[in-house]
Amino acid sequence: MVIQEQAKFRKAAFQCYQDLLKHPEYREDQNQIIRDLTMVLVHVEDEDKDVAEVAKNIVQHLLEALQWHPGGRPLVGDPYSLQELLHKITKHLIRHHSSERDLEALAYNSFTHVSSKQASVRRIAAMFIGHLLHKKGSILTEGNICVYHAWLENHLSDHDPAVRRVAHETQNILRRVFCLYSRHGLQTAIRCLVVGCKRQRYPPEHNNISA
Repeated sequence: MVIQEQAKFRKAAFQCYQDLLKHPEYREDQNQIIRDLTMVLVHVEDEDKDVAEVAKNIVQHLLEALQWHPGGRPLVGDPYSLQELLHKITKHLIRHHSSERDLEALAYNSFTHVSSKQASVRRIAAMFIGHLLHKKGSILTEGNICVYHAWLENHLSDHDPAVRRVAHETQNILRRVFCLYSRHGLQTAIRCLVVGCKRQRYPPEHNNISA
């Protein structure tokens, strides 16, 4: 799916895709649904309200197609929580993808949003990476951490203050996770076992984000 920069084209593209999803004979394999989900996810707070609404509907439809709505409770609705949505989606992604390489590929796909003209897209992409690293820090290695740092550098100098704030928070998540999962993280891991470290639903660095 190619995401257009102009709102009227994004809306038209999303509406066409939504109509396609509703067609009884249309089928997508699970991996394609997941790729589409992560592409549309960053538009649930699109700067154009109509586009954001269609994006939320598509995300809900894809979640239902994946059966990622435990107990029949919608993950997108009213009241709506971006943090909860990111928490649930990253949790299910990790359950679905046993391969860390697949999860790493999803993270790398999110890097492409750095060039988006929409601050909301860049912000949600950074939050998605933060949630993913918070839950599956082992995808971060000494071999790929430079890639994450290079991607973050663009966000740290972003002209939008909200994007810069989330980038700083994601950078802190990156440092915390790397200290735990790198080959030098044994002492940190032992300290967690001794003191007791209960993993929080959301990255603690994002606690100040109301959404």
